[in-house]
Amino acid sequence: MPRLGLPRPLDEAVEKLWGFASDKARHIREGQQLGDDEAELVVSVACAVSIFLVHRTQQVR
Repeated sequence: MPRLGLPRPLDEAVEKLWGFASDKARHIREGQQLGDDEAELVVSVACAVSIFLVHRTQQVR
């Protein structure tokens, strides 16, 4: 996720988490449901990354 400018290896971790969530959602019709705990993990990490990016943007200004 080069556009986010995340430091390595955090950028790779976010990209892999995105791939995990995307893969599960895409195959939900084939019986692979994303569990509540997995969904909560993905949303929590997305929230934490968002907060990190907001704080970093505020520091730059």
